Amino acid sequence: ATGERYTGAEMERWSYQRPFELIDFPEAAHYVVNDTYVTTEDGTGLVHQSPAFGADDLRVCRAYGLPVVNPVRSNGTFAEDVPLVGGQFFKKADEDLVADLSARGLLFKHVPYEHSYPHCWRCHTAL
Repeated sequence: ATGERYTGAEMERWSYQRPFELIDFPEAAHYVVNDTYVTTEDGTGLVHQSPAFGADDLRVCRAYGLPVVNPVRSNGTFAEDVPLVGGQFFKKADEDLVADLSARGLLFKHVPYEHSYPHCWRCHTAL
């Protein structure tokens, strides 16, 4: 943290170093984008984009010309060739990803967050 304050408009298109290098991704695609669907009422006002998994994320990434990269297969597991989490169900991988960030001194704070996911009404398993 720099201790400086910046508005989202000032930070637009600032590049950053991503915390994981687990999949191939165009280097020029790592920069700050802006949109109105995230506000400080939702938290910090700063979120990552997952265009393969969310309508708002996809819309914003398309507006900025960002690629859609999806290392998660249709059964909810990471592709086998993804280091650290290959073959794991995406939610199970959270533990390894958080532990890795912590071990490398990159974890500022860990607060589990419950996203709402569709579940089967009969057996309550995630779809």
